Amino acid sequence: SGKRYTLHPLLRSFLETKVREHGAEAVSAVVSQLEDFLINRAAWDDAFWLIESWGDQTRIDRLIEAASERLLAEGRSRTLERWLEFARSHAVQSPVIDLAGAEIAFRRGELRLAEALAIQSAQSFPSGHPHAARAYYRAGQSASLTNRLDLALALHRQAQHFAREPVELREALLGQLFAAIDLESDAVDD
Repeated sequence: SGKRYTLHPLLRSFLETKVREHGAEAVSAVVSQLEDFLINRAAWDDAFWLIESWGDQTRIDRLIEAASERLLAEGRSRTLERWLEFARSHAVQSPVIDLAGAEIAFRRGELRLAEALAIQSAQSFPSGHPHAARAYYRAGQSASLTNRLDLALALHRQAQHFAREPVELREALLGQLFAAIDLESDAVDD
């Protein structure tokens, strides 16, 4: 419960050697179970260390999916950026990674990049994926902020279509409302 244990480097090296003596398949099974355990308990940093040091690097996708919203809410975007760099360096690609990249780009003010990554993410998720609405919403928000209002309206409609939670539906509808108001305002100004 909040306590962390560290091993002396020599003891850690000895244990790593002993574990590796049991073969790659046995190590992989244990590491996979431990990754699941750590991810399910929100021990994000420990899970990343395990993936980076011992695990299947493609599992970074699962960690990012589980942790990204909370990391961003906690202001830990640098941690998420580091994980995304790790994924890129190991050629791991997925809609989850694209969406996390869109969130980082959005927070940096790189709105065109955020939009492109979010659209790519949304279109790559399998039908009914729980993050599809969020991806379309982020794309719509990015398009709206770059004054591409017709596109923003269409993307927010897609977010509404894929919304599974009341908050997602609210965000999609508000996005549509703001885009429509801005479109109307532009029409009046012309």
